[in-house]
Amino acid sequence: MDAERSGRPSTATTDEKPEEARAIILTDRRVTVEEIALQLGISQGTAYSLVHDILGFHKVAARRVGAQTSDRRA
Repeated sequence: MDAERSGRPSTATTDEKPEEARAIILTDRRVTVEEIALQLGISQGTAYSLVHDILGFHKVAARRVGAQTSDRRA
């Protein structure tokens, strides 16, 4: 059996954090992992794990870049 350890207990993997992250994502689908981490008060690595590993959210479509600046030939 593990002995008691000093320090702050882990709060990022409680049942509430994934649900809070899910609510943030469903409210704004373009939210970043950094913004989720700031709102939940957790590290970016933990926020990434919540979003990708636990919740299963992944970026589906890339942004369209340069469509307005491309050369259009007639």
